[in-house]
Amino acid sequence: MFAINNTDETKWTFANIGVYRPEMFDGIAPGSHARLGDLLRQYADQGRVGGEVYPGEWTNVGTPQQLDALNGVAAKVPAA
Repeated sequence: MFAINNTDETKWTFANIGVYRPEMFDGIAPGSHARLGDLLRQYADQGRVGGEVYPGEWTNVGTPQQLDALNGVAAKVPAA
């Protein structure tokens, strides 16, 4: 794991997988909305965000259509 800050030259993408402490959201009123990126940058500035680099293959699955496309590719991969 490494610390993430807003000034590193190396840029990584957020793969939509996270583990969060509930108190991170204490400042958000119930029923309201907040941008996760803004919260993560705020906590990164405080040195409270870490991450891991996954070097393997990764595919975004953000919509049912993307899932269908990935399932089609996976169905063609021979079983190990």
